[in-house]
Amino acid sequence: PKKPKRWWRTLIDIVLVAVFTITLAVSANVIYLSVAFGEGFFVNGASMYPTLNSSGYTWHNADGSKTRRQLTWNDKYNYAKGDSGIEYGDLVDYGYGISKEGFLKDIKRYDIVMTYYPGDYTDSAYTKLSSSASLKIKRIIGLPGEKITIKKGTGENVWGTTTITKADGSVEVLDNLYSLKDFPDIKVNGEIYRYPHGGVFYEVTDKLLGEDEYFICGDNRYHSQDSRAPSVGPIKASMIKGQACIVTSLRQLEKDDKGAMSPKFNLFYVKAPWNYLDLRKH
Repeated sequence: PKKPKRWWRTLIDIVLVAVFTITLAVSANVIYLSVAFGEGFFVNGASMYPTLNSSGYTWHNADGSKTRRQLTWNDKYNYAKGDSGIEYGDLVDYGYGISKEGFLKDIKRYDIVMTYYPGDYTDSAYTKLSSSASLKIKRIIGLPGEKITIKKGTGENVWGTTTITKADGSVEVLDNLYSLKDFPDIKVNGEIYRYPHGGVFYEVTDKLLGEDEYFICGDNRYHSQDSRAPSVGPIKASMIKGQACIVTSLRQLEKDDKGAMSPKFNLFYVKAPWNYLDLRKH
């Protein structure tokens, strides 16, 4: 006669089936994202806060100690060093963006794109990238042929006033996506830091875009180097390499042997597909 199946063997079978199912689902999801959108990207920095990198944790403190606390628009440790970037060990947003040929024809105002800056190129024709070139994540504000004016705001209006003069002569004042309430105060060791602590707001007057130029801004306008800055200016269409679409999870930055940082998979912060952030609707 057959021996009755032991309960622990049944449990092992259930666990194995569950692991196989989860692995298959994760693999299928990654394949779908890669086929539908393109290569992944990660956001290093706070220039697109609060749209991106609005949550997560850093291990750094001003005194050099390491603890876990929420990452916000202003990290006292980084500002104490005079550096507003994110460093080794921090968590950053990771996602996927459309980078297929012809994607630019569908780009519209307020879309978030992955782009190089003029300073990333070594030639005047903007065809050769330097060894230190890196993609930036910014929002499209001005389209080819438009004239852009951005003035500093007061009170709640931390986004300033953005006026667009279109090619047909019509004028539009853009809606502000964020106000002061979206940049909460930060209390560190009993000291309160209010936005925009240590930031600079670049103003622009009647900047006319060429037929192949776009004007881009970070959502954190007091802490973003973008087309408003004299050192950057408008972006050529050829510099834009993709449209950021889906943010899937937070990943941890790690350094390789050459000191370059890249986002490493962190199972603890993985989000389910229904919790992905769709930047095309944000």
